[in-house]
Amino acid sequence: MELKLYNHLRKEGLTHPDVDFRETVYQDKLELYDSTLGLDNDILNSVQKHLKSYNTYLKNNKEKEVTLRYYQILALYFTELYLTKKEEHDFIFSKESLAYWMATGSGKTIIMHLNILQYIAHCKNFRDFEIIMTTPGVNLIDQHERELTPFIEFLNTKYRNAIRLTIETTQSLVKKTEKIPDFFEVPNVKSYQRLILVDEAHIGLGTTAELGAFMRLRNNLNKEKSFLFEYSATFHNINPSLEKEYEKSIVYDYNYNLFYRDGYGKDYYFQQVGDDVLEKSFDDNLHRNLSVINEKIDLWHNIDYSVQKDIFKASQHPDKPLIAFMGNTVNNKDKSAKNEDPEVSDITNIVNFLANLTDEQKATYKYLFNEEYTGKLTLTRNPETDDEILLSYGNGGYWGIVNVGNGAKFINDLENDNVIKNPRDKVIVSNIERYSFKNIDSQNSPINVLIGSRKFAEGWNCFRVSAIGLINLGSSKGNKIIQIFGRGVRIKGLKNNGKRTFLNHNEDYFKLKNSKEEDKLRKIETLTVFSLKKSYLETFTGAVNKELEIVKKYEIEVNPSIIKLNDNTEVKFEEFRKRIPIFKLSKVDIAQRRVSLLANNSFKVQFNQNNIVKNDTVNNFSINLDYRPDRNTDGVDIKGELANFLKDYSVFINLNKLQNIIAEFQEDNALYINANSKQITITDVLNFINEIKYKSSIDTTNIELIENIAIQVTTDFLKKLKNKVNWYINNSNYQYQELLNQSTEKVKGDFIDKYYIFKTIESTKESRGKTTFKKQKEIDEEVTTFENEIDAIAESLKIDTIGNHIYNPLLREVRNNVDGEKDLKITPDKLNAGEKKFVQDCANYFRDNAKFKHYEIYLMRNVETLKSIGIYLNDDSQVFYPDFILWMIKGNTININFIDPKGQMGLQDATTLLDNEKVKIADKANNDTLGRLEKELSATHKKTFVLNSFLLLRDSSMLGFNKPNDWVKDNMIDKNIFRLNWHEKDEKGNIINLDTIPDGLNYLELMIKKTL
Repeated sequence: MELKLYNHLRKEGLTHPDVDFRETVYQDKLELYDSTLGLDNDILNSVQKHLKSYNTYLKNNKEKEVTLRYYQILALYFTELYLTKKEEHDFIFSKESLAYWMATGSGKTIIMHLNILQYIAHCKNFRDFEIIMTTPGVNLIDQHERELTPFIEFLNTKYRNAIRLTIETTQSLVKKTEKIPDFFEVPNVKSYQRLILVDEAHIGLGTTAELGAFMRLRNNLNKEKSFLFEYSATFHNINPSLEKEYEKSIVYDYNYNLFYRDGYGKDYYFQQVGDDVLEKSFDDNLHRNLSVINEKIDLWHNIDYSVQKDIFKASQHPDKPLIAFMGNTVNNKDKSAKNEDPEVSDITNIVNFLANLTDEQKATYKYLFNEEYTGKLTLTRNPETDDEILLSYGNGGYWGIVNVGNGAKFINDLENDNVIKNPRDKVIVSNIERYSFKNIDSQNSPINVLIGSRKFAEGWNCFRVSAIGLINLGSSKGNKIIQIFGRGVRIKGLKNNGKRTFLNHNEDYFKLKNSKEEDKLRKIETLTVFSLKKSYLETFTGAVNKELEIVKKYEIEVNPSIIKLNDNTEVKFEEFRKRIPIFKLSKVDIAQRRVSLLANNSFKVQFNQNNIVKNDTVNNFSINLDYRPDRNTDGVDIKGELANFLKDYSVFINLNKLQNIIAEFQEDNALYINANSKQITITDVLNFINEIKYKSSIDTTNIELIENIAIQVTTDFLKKLKNKVNWYINNSNYQYQELLNQSTEKVKGDFIDKYYIFKTIESTKESRGKTTFKKQKEIDEEVTTFENEIDAIAESLKIDTIGNHIYNPLLREVRNNVDGEKDLKITPDKLNAGEKKFVQDCANYFRDNAKFKHYEIYLMRNVETLKSIGIYLNDDSQVFYPDFILWMIKGNTININFIDPKGQMGLQDATTLLDNEKVKIADKANNDTLGRLEKELSATHKKTFVLNSFLLLRDSSMLGFNKPNDWVKDNMIDKNIFRLNWHEKDEKGNIINLDTIPDGLNYLELMIKKTL
């Protein structure tokens, strides 16, 4: 991601924009606010002024005043510069939001508080200033309430209580907007201002599901008279569709790679994936974890502080080491109660391991247990906190905390004769705060072991974590792992400056010797990460190493082609785009939808489109449901049995539960359904169902089963009804008149404007089965090599034969087994081997082919991410974005083929074909999707349109392989499904025996035969 705003501000705000911020001389001068560095001193003075105001607040609140690190000063400097420049007429970057890419532990919270002062200073004459602070993480809310609430109270003494503060989770705010869409409507008052603060912003920018809810909320909040600040440790995992937006809003980049190189945070050592211990038992792995943390605590106890002060100029003692067993958990009390949570399983194993240690083994880890390890393992519920369980041996002191969603259930379910269980009502613990998780960072905390829970991974500023044992990390997202890593790398430093003593990375923790003071301190200042399973470690290291990568970008311009027709005339884009009409997806807003169920499998739909109410009737809506565990068995249609039971014995069914499901569905989907002006019932639902297949007749005595079937039938009906309503509305709103447009930086079009080639240069390398850290010289050499070779590489990626493709170039996918192409990424689009073959086959087929002398032929690669040309499928399960669109024009007839070269993609056998909507649309006799589009295009453009859809299977698909011709004809050719290797050559260029091709026609000849 190119940080365009950040790079622009560097040029604008620095006399020497190429200055290297990593130079310690520059950093030291900046932290002294040196006026000779080439910065705008008025802006630098503003930063100092805001810091002084903030320290006044801290002093009044009896908190320690802060000094800013160089990168914090730069972040605030660029923010101030931005606020003074953003209203200039030629400012082309984001004007309503800023984002901060700053590593965990770099002090984002201080930046946030000072941003508030900066923004308020640029707001004039406000009487009502609303601040909304939100974060996806529940555990972060308490932290922000503790830190932000008193600060706003302080500001209100200056601004006469004009500032209102809301702190809530993102999920909570989303729910408010779902229930009341205009909940955050901006008041139409000149004196109103709103500031939105989002912490851990990357969590809402990943998957499509997260993205939709988060972006809708963000857009609802950040309207006129509003401004948005976002903070995140990483923007590596955001949805690609947002990258352009964040390129123009990220005001400062201080990612973990830069943070570490400056010497901030602990050094780190990751257990090697090839470590023999990982191949051994669970207990062996735990012994490795405990032995390392026990040694660290021993070193901490015995380290000579006077030597540290003398040798390392220390001003304070290191923090006592702590081990945290943590991973990715939902902290779900219901699942925990049922022992379904994978985290609970790992925690149970750890607790049982601790309980089963022999006296001799306990003595080995005596420093970990604070030298109190006589007796059985004792589990004591913390009387102040539901989810905390204190660990001790016998009557000794507490040395550990277990955190699970349901502490009481966990203790009750634990079966181990070596465990003593202390229920909460029988425990009186003096000075309980000393043992609580919230005070874990205190110098007098005896807790050395933490086990489990997401709250260990976020919203916790702890400097003690010195070892991490990975648990439940099988399917974690990258951003969760970065949060876990961030808990461990924080360090106060011997000089209280957040830096480790030794800047350079130490590759092998176990080569450090306890005979050297330097090595002792290195061990204490190194975060060691171990794992209870090999898969957890692979997941973890894969994600963290992404934060340590260097990414270089190369751009390739895309231009419309000059098309050469078969009569040798040449046509430019501005002319030929008028000749190739197409439909585009709707861009209209649809509000509330209301459905009235009618007789004869029909329903009336009413919806609000651009403030205009529309009504229509949809006919022939009925569904089939299949609940057979094995689809190959005949099964029984139980619709009649279910209807009869409900008619005679509905009193035994929880009808309120059904009604609640219907009501919740309506609210969640803004789809309100009635039958005869009344709320629908299960009887109304059954009227629209043809059959319900089940493995056998239902047992009328099994009330629970019948109720579950009724619930499932109702749920499936509602989903299919919603899909049908959406499909109907969407099909009414295609755009038929717009010409094709190329995308620009600001506006998405119908085809791309640039390719981006990214080269990832990792900071680690594999050497003799171990992952090692590259030296800076090695990284610099890789960067130079890439810069020297990229022009030639880019040329080699271009597809040489593209025929009448409407834009050029087209790039093929990279080959990771080819030197120079390793670690390259192409975006937004590239052609796989099957797609490349299709384009080249097309070019060769149509070139100089006398059959098409009187045709104009145009081909276009259709890029799904542009969300422009697509077909709404009949079940609304998805939009079909065909990979290619082929226009064949002769006179007033325009043939348009939608072509999709695919791998297997769910087309495993003839049975699954029947359920695939992409296959069904090709059957124009029984599916009117393409027929409706033909009629609309013909009516709009006064020409004849013929639309067809084809699926082309790649060589990797086995469908149709070694099948008789009759089977292939019935199950593939008749359904417009062909194979790309029904041709002279396959994807790899191997010669194909033409005798094996059905009907002796290659796939292009079959397509044209069906088209014309």
